[in-house]
Amino acid sequence: MMPNGTRAKRFGQVLLRGMMLVVAVAISGCGARSSDPYAASWDQYIQVMDDALARGDVNAAEMARQEAFLAARGSRRWDAMVAVGDASVRLMRAPGASPTLRLEARRIYRWALFRARQQGSFEGVVRVSEAFIELGDREAARDGLAMATAILTATGGAHDDIDRVKALSDRLDDQASNPEESTADIGTHAAATATWIR
Repeated sequence: MMPNGTRAKRFGQVLLRGMMLVVAVAISGCGARSSDPYAASWDQYIQVMDDALARGDVNAAEMARQEAFLAARGSRRWDAMVAVGDASVRLMRAPGASPTLRLEARRIYRWALFRARQQGSFEGVVRVSEAFIELGDREAARDGLAMATAILTATGGAHDDIDRVKALSDRLDDQASNPEESTADIGTHAAATATWIR
């Protein structure tokens, strides 16, 4: 059994981290200029997460990621959920990160996919499909590409958009034939998209 003094010390550390997170987000929000009250919030929490990762503080990074998720969920924006999904992938690759983060990233991307579909956003559906391909989730990526095709059919999409979906479909087929490469560039993708929506 843990001595009372040790438990109190650990509780104090967790409480201090939480307070530091709130202060960091509040400070970073002082200069925010956005008409969407949620837009600054989730984006700022992601920045706090990335800063914590740079310091090697996985616990603080996870707390910030969870706050980013709650803010993105409240925003009802597909791009906010994609940004949190990308953040989850970055955190997933950090030493000491929870092994459940891969499933969490998939869940968040799924949420983003259905939001994009509900909003009729071809760009959103394709963007999430790309994320699923990078994550190695071929079934979800195929669902996304089917949704993208349906949107193109309904709207009479541009030739470039049709080519984009075909290129992603071909990439997915290549990934299926080379499964060992399916997750090789997740880190590269996550790093490249760290500032995608900021």
